[in-house]
Amino acid sequence: MAKKNMTLEEKLEEAIVKEAPYEVPRNWVWSKLNVICDVRDGTHDSPSYLERGIPLITSKNLRNGEISFENVNYISEEDHELISKRSRVDEGDILFAMIGTIGNPVLVKNISQEFSIKNVALFKSRKMFIDKYIYYYVQSFMYEKQLEKNLKGSTQKFIALGKLRDSFVPVPPLNEQQRIVDRIESLFEKLDRAKELIEEAREGFENRKAAILEKAFRGELTREWREKTNLPEGTIVKIKDIAELIS
Repeated sequence: MAKKNMTLEEKLEEAIVKEAPYEVPRNWVWSKLNVICDVRDGTHDSPSYLERGIPLITSKNLRNGEISFENVNYISEEDHELISKRSRVDEGDILFAMIGTIGNPVLVKNISQEFSIKNVALFKSRKMFIDKYIYYYVQSFMYEKQLEKNLKGSTQKFIALGKLRDSFVPVPPLNEQQRIVDRIESLFEKLDRAKELIEEAREGFENRKAAILEKAFRGELTREWREKTNLPEGTIVKIKDIAELIS
């Protein structure tokens, strides 16, 4: 008898991880990434490159949460369409570097131009899960540590697609996922503001140092000392004194 079609909830129940990496609240479960996401990757081939065409994004083009279109290779429309049959990138997807510096996830939004991917994993979250929740988790230290033991390669590290699919993700209820995302973004905003204030303070610090040096060599820092010792305001160093010093 053929296996009945399971609902997403039934699939999730079947995929619950029993031996969790660490303890989570009672109403959370541990699941595999390939249950909460459709996990794919880009092409493994090397298409013919052109001077102009469709950008081919690789791991090195994922930087600081953004896609960099600098130093990219270009491919034909035909190759792009062929790659897109397996790994078309849509808004809300998460890109994840699979080679070199592992990770550097990017949450895709506001796509302004078509592109294909190579050596990059593609996470397409399912309806029960919030894109940003998954995005923040896969850039966490806990997830990074989980993947470390599965990295391959000596000179250049890489992670296999199967290992990504089998990686564990803590899953809270949908409304709590949203609350977690909101809280993360609120705290990140405060961190960004603190960073701005530190940079402003650093700039002010350098300006104050310059002002102190200027006052020092205009005699302003020792003005009070001169007044207490009854020294005249003008210089009392004579040319012949300087000549004696350097003779």
